[in-house]
Amino acid sequence: MCKLLRYRTRFKECFFESMIILLGEDSIKYPKLVEFGIKTSKESGSWKKVMYNSLRENVKEVRDYKGDGDISYDCSPNNAWFIGN
Repeated sequence: MCKLLRYRTRFKECFFESMIILLGEDSIKYPKLVEFGIKTSKESGSWKKVMYNSLRENVKEVRDYKGDGDISYDCSPNNAWFIGN
């Protein structure tokens, strides 16, 4: 059961991350999504990068990100369970 919950939580996180990347600045139309992103970005460098790249012009809380040169995200498309199925 714990393994299933971890999987579902990780999937939900990746889904939200993808939504912010795809929506970009339009993410601000979904305050709960932005709130989740800000909260998660305090614990994850990848989320900081997503939030900075998508919302730095509109959300002050995400402007402090300093890049590390890594261009990958935590939830890359080739790790998705639905690819190839």
